[in-house]
Amino acid sequence: MTIIERSALPGIGTHYSLDTVDGRRLAVICHVSGRRDLLFYPTPHAEVAVGGVILTPAQAHDVAELLHTLGVVDRLATADGADRPR
Repeated sequence: MTIIERSALPGIGTHYSLDTVDGRRLAVICHVSGRRDLLFYPTPHAEVAVGGVILTPAQAHDVAELLHTLGVVDRLATADGADRPR
């Protein structure tokens, strides 16, 4: 069972983190504005992230769907360069 740690960041939002199977730490900071920061740490106890991305609320929702494999639509390139559902 994965343990997700949660801690309040007063004035900012909430910090969630979990240890990955390969010995790293993954964290998400949920800002009160709706923005999400996805951070990567080299070890479970590291204090400084080695990378990360900033996601809008819509992007965070899309990534969550991708991780749950819900609502994924395969796309094919058409002759005019536009994508269309398959």
